[in-house]
Amino acid sequence: MLWRYFFLLAVGSFVVYRLTLAVQISQARRAGDTAREQRLRRLAFGLMHWVISGMAIIAVLFTVLVMVNER
Repeated sequence: MLWRYFFLLAVGSFVVYRLTLAVQISQARRAGDTAREQRLRRLAFGLMHWVISGMAIIAVLFTVLVMVNER
């Protein structure tokens, strides 16, 4: 039960972060600040790779734990 809340909190936090980032990119684009816009886009791209990598590692870890627990 606790894992479910943790997962929902993590997903919710990520969605809020992405929405905030999209608003900041939009504001930078309207202001004509291309350097800030590109920096925000790189930040978003890097974060996405960390999230996907972390999810893959956790999935492998849970799979190994389940396999070990079945024996």
